[in-house]
Formats: sequence, structure tokens, C-alpha cells
Amino acid sequence: MKKDAKNGNGAKANGNGRLEYQTYPIGRRGGAAAIDDALGSRCTKAAMFATNAESRPSWSLMDELNFVATTPVYKPAVSHISSVALDDQSPLEVPLLLDQGGHGLMVGKQKHRKRLSNAEAVYTIVNIFVGLGMLSKPYSVAQGGWISLFGLSFLCFWGAISGLIMIRCFQLIPGSRVTYPQLGQAAMGIVGKRIVQGIIMLEFVGATLIVMIFMWKNFSFLFPQIDSLTTATTLTIATIPSVWLLNFGELSCISFIGVLANAAITIALIGFIVNDPGQIKAEKYDNVTDMEGLSVAMGIYTVALAGHAALPSIYADIKDKSSINKVVGLSFFFMWIIYCVTAAAGYLFHGRDAHVLVTEDIMIKNPGWCFELVTFLVLAKSYCSVSPIISILNEIPEAGLGITSDWARRTSRTLCLAILSVLAYICQDHLDIVEALTGSAFTMCSSFILPPLFLVLLSYKSKDKEDRELGLVAPAPEDTPCAGAMKANAAQWVSKFTKWDRAYYWFLAISGVVVGAVFTYGDFRELLKKKL
Repeated sequence: MKKDAKNGNGAKANGNGRLEYQTYPIGRRGGAAAIDDALGSRCTKAAMFATNAESRPSWSLMDELNFVATTPVYKPAVSHISSVALDDQSPLEVPLLLDQGGHGLMVGKQKHRKRLSNAEAVYTIVNIFVGLGMLSKPYSVAQGGWISLFGLSFLCFWGAISGLIMIRCFQLIPGSRVTYPQLGQAAMGIVGKRIVQGIIMLEFVGATLIVMIFMWKNFSFLFPQIDSLTTATTLTIATIPSVWLLNFGELSCISFIGVLANAAITIALIGFIVNDPGQIKAEKYDNVTDMEGLSVAMGIYTVALAGHAALPSIYADIKDKSSINKVVGLSFFFMWIIYCVTAAAGYLFHGRDAHVLVTEDIMIKNPGWCFELVTFLVLAKSYCSVSPIISILNEIPEAGLGITSDWARRTSRTLCLAILSVLAYICQDHLDIVEALTGSAFTMCSSFILPPLFLVLLSYKSKDKEDRELGLVAPAPEDTPCAGAMKANAAQWVSKFTKWDRAYYWFLAISGVVVGAVFTYGDFRELLKKKL
């Protein structure tokens, strides 16, 4: 194969001799214009990721459908195992995202992924974020009233901004492979690394509890004659084989199951309203409730927006890097539409009597094989989600303890599953509080507070003598020339921050702290109110 040629400024020429470039559109003042202001026209472009021009046209319609049906399971970059390669000389020959065994993720039977088109990137991002949390959206409106939907809208807008900031932060870290804890260490030293690791672990503890309770409750809706202890014990034991799967590619079908489940629930809720519009009665609804109810609603909305740490992996795979603003913006817009439609439809039909899981309302109001199938899809999605969450949760302690053998990892994950199953059983009657606390406390930190905080702290360091040590200007030794150009340009961009730029990012971080603290306090008050 003919090697790509390089020009003087680090750009690559493809097989046809055409130079391919990447732009950096993430800025407070708006897209590439902000970069032009900061760097000048000559510095706005860096070498684009090498691409195989023959890869895309070779994909048939069936290949495209297979991509949708088996979307790769993108993991948040929490350790060297799941680190993100933001630059690679041959991305179609060297995996951009490693699975838990250090091998490339698989799409069907193909060894390497193709580059994502913009539409595929939007689909993948939406699929990552829109998960089982959608089941609690009608309950969220019942808790917070119609006004809580304005809070959901604001969170989706804020989440899009924070996602772009997260991608920019990853571009600033030295080395060819990047992790979220490395970002924390670059910004705040070893304390920042430990903060990130701790928050990620707590967030995934909450996610494990939520998924396991979802699984148990939906099983109970299908088989109400079985008591809760037997259900929890049986399903936990049945989950152990999935936890022993160490290759994420073996569970790529969970994305498609999730799409089917979410689509079926949305169609069912809309169908109820269309079929029986008489259920819409003004006395069933509240425009606003109380502070505790609003806190629970906002926490549940927030936990449904967890997934920012996986966005750099999508950015690494997307074909047109200059379109990242549009891709992220469209993704969060579609999420907003999906969440609002689901929440409004469920609340219109069930009113303030909506349960935490909309599948329970469906089974109560409309029992039958069709809706049992919807509940079964949710059950299957919950079952398949346990293994990826447990594996991510265990990556950090396994790396710290030096656990590398397959059976040692399986043993540690089985033990983790057993401990969290006991905790989930204790919390199963407070699912709404578990969701709300996970969102208000931990997702708020990992997805909304830390990205702008780290970016502004890195902007200070880019002007210090530490910048060469951190690699914010000088590329790290292991960087490819392409990566070095990318990171040098990103570092120059952040080094041009004005006091107003820094004030903006400080404002985002402090706002996240205040919002998270207020809603976490409200969640605890709601928990105490229920116990009393």
C-alpha cells in the first residue's frame, strides 16, 4: 500500500494527493471563528486522522444495517484499558478504542471499524445516552410538575456545551492514548486523578443499583407470583455468566435491544393517548409541586445525561472532525425531543399517579402479550447492561491492585456483583431516590462540573513553566506527528484565553456545584420525608 505523504505543516496527503485537515470548532465565542481569533488562519488547521478512502464506499446497505444493529459499545475512558486514541496513523488498522482484553472492538465479524459519518455519530451518541433512564421520565414530571420540563430543556442544552468541553480537554492531554483520570491529573495533580476515579466509581455504583433494580422489578411485572427475594437471588445468579464476558464486543447486541425497547415504550405511551384521549384531564396534573419533588425530578433527568466521558471515543471515530459541534448539538436536541415526548405522553395518561417505572403503569393499565413483550425487552436490556457497567466499575480497582489474569478479574467482578446486589435489594423500594442522588451528586460532577473546571485550570498551566512538563505545548515523545500538531494547536487555543473566557468556564463549574448541592440536599430531604 502506498504510504501517505506529509507536507511541511504536518498535514497528510491521501492516496490521491489531496490534503485532509481537521479544524477545532470548540470555543465559547462560537465554532471555528473563535479559533480564528485565537490562532490566526494559519493555525486553525492540523493534520487530519489518516483515513482509508476505500473503506466507506465498500459498505453495502446490509453493512449499514449491521452497524445499526450492532453498534460498538463505547466505554468511558476510565483507565489504560479503555483509553481513547484521539490520533492514530492508521485508524482502520490499529484499534482506536481497546476492549477489556486490550484488543480492538469488533463490528460483526470485521476486525476494524469504519469511520462514522455524521448521521451514524449522532445515532451512536443518542444510543449511548438514551438508556433505561427513559423509563422514569413520566414519574419525573409527576414529581416536579410541568415546570420540570424547562429544567430538562436547560440540562440538555448545558449537556451539549459540557460534551464539547470534554472533547477539548482530551485534546490537551499528552500521549497517544488518553483517559479521564489523566485529564484530572494534568489539571489538578494526583488529587484530580483520585477525584475523577472516585466520582466515576460512585457513579457506576449508582448505575449498577439502578440497572439491577430495573431488572428485578420488570421481572416481577411479568411474574408477580414470585416473591422479591427469590427474584433478586435468581436473576443475580443468572447475571454471573454475563459478568464473566471480558470482551465488550460480545455484548454489542445490547445497543439494538435498547433501541427496540425505547422505541416500543415511546410508541406505547403515544398510542395510549391517541387511543383514549379522554384520559387527559386537567385535574390530574400539577404545574409545579415542591422543592423536594423538583429535586428528585432534576436528579433523574441528570442521570439520563450521563455518558460524557464516552464522547471523546466518538470524536476519535468520526470521519469529519470539523462537524463535531453540529453532531453533538443534534444529538442532544434529539435526546431532548425523545425525553420530552416520553415524559409528556406518560404524564398526560397517568398523571400524578405515575410510577417510577413506566412499564409498571403499562402493565397495570393494559396487560396483554404486546405490552408483556415491551416489558421483556426492557428486562433483556437491563440484563445485558449489568456486565458492561460492572466491568467499567472494576477497571480502576483492578488496575490499582494489579489484577490481570482472566479468572482473577472474573472473581473480582463476581464479588462486586454480589455486594452490589445486596445493596440494591436494600434500596429497591427507593429507586427514585437512587436515580436522583446518582444524577444530582455524581453525574453532575463527572459530566457538568469537572470538564469546564479542568479546562480552565489547564488554561492557567498553559502559561506556566509546567506547560512543557504537561505536554500542553510540546508534544509528548510517544505522540505521532499528527497528534503533536493537534495538541500544539489545541494548547495555543487555550493559552489565548482572556479573563472573560476563564470567567465563563468558572461560571459553568461553579453553577454545577451549586445546582448539584441544592438538588442533592432536596433528594435527601425527600428520602427522609418518605421514611418518616
